[in-house]
Amino acid sequence: MICIPGPRDHLRGTLRVFDALAAAAPHPQAAALRAWLDRPAALPAAVPEEERTLKYDMYFTQSTSGAAWGLAASDRYEGARWPLAALAAALGGFDLGPAERLRARLRAPGIPMGAAAVGFGDPASPPRLKLYLQEERWGDGLGPLPQLRAAVQAELGVAWPEWVRDAPGVLTVEPRRGAPPLAKLYLGGAAARDPGPGAPPELPGLLRALDAACALPGGWTYLTVRLDPAGAPPRIALNHIYNHVQIGFKDGGVGLGAAWAEVRRLFAGAGHAAAFDALRGRVEGPGLRVVPSAVAVEDGGRSVDAYFAAWSLPRGAAW
Repeated sequence: MICIPGPRDHLRGTLRVFDALAAAAPHPQAAALRAWLDRPAALPAAVPEEERTLKYDMYFTQSTSGAAWGLAASDRYEGARWPLAALAAALGGFDLGPAERLRARLRAPGIPMGAAAVGFGDPASPPRLKLYLQEERWGDGLGPLPQLRAAVQAELGVAWPEWVRDAPGVLTVEPRRGAPPLAKLYLGGAAARDPGPGAPPELPGLLRALDAACALPGGWTYLTVRLDPAGAPPRIALNHIYNHVQIGFKDGGVGLGAAWAEVRRLFAGAGHAAAFDALRGRVEGPGLRVVPSAVAVEDGGRSVDAYFAAWSLPRGAAW
């Protein structure tokens, strides 16, 4: 049996965890994101069971250089009413033009751009904003590879690595103040594990680290490739996506403990077990269900990410 709380409970749980992360690592612009996020009236009070799924998830990163945290949100339940421009303005006026032009050059209107992520690190630095272009149907890719490569190079000014020979299913654009935007390609399935000759030599080590930690059946793997217009070599990370519905809500969330144990193994393998334990202590609480949605590893296994979503559990229900 699978039973998931509704969208407004998802928002309430998200705000609780957001507040815990912001209290532990304050950032001067976190309040602006929270104010934009806290719009319960924009969400339906109830939706059919099959439509109750992920709209928000948060992340925590620990590396040798420090920690960062953030939140991603999609336009689920809101559609064209989703105020992306208001978010960009609240965070200090990010330019959405490059991402919008890139979408227009591809398969518009088939490619939605209804997702964004905001990240906070050094309080003295501005937040990061990532905008998502994603395939309309799982497994389709973002379009013909030559068209995609030409569009990315023309609109963003980044070099496409020759070893990336598959069309990604997701592409993110990161606008920056006073600098050209960054791009990140998401290669899923077989391409994540064997993208072909010329791939960065650190990929096998990332695969070993991820496989040693993540043994639960199901899920999905992505290789992400970050492209920098300054000409720096691409940075790669390996991501394991969890089935948050099965893990967090099938039979009352019986798989939740095993999934969190996997996330801890990944952090421990990178030498960050203490940071993970502190994170769990902050984000858990009564009447709250916090579910891993993904993990990621990069920088030779020294940097790890945990992604997780939260729901407030209504009283009187057997969750």
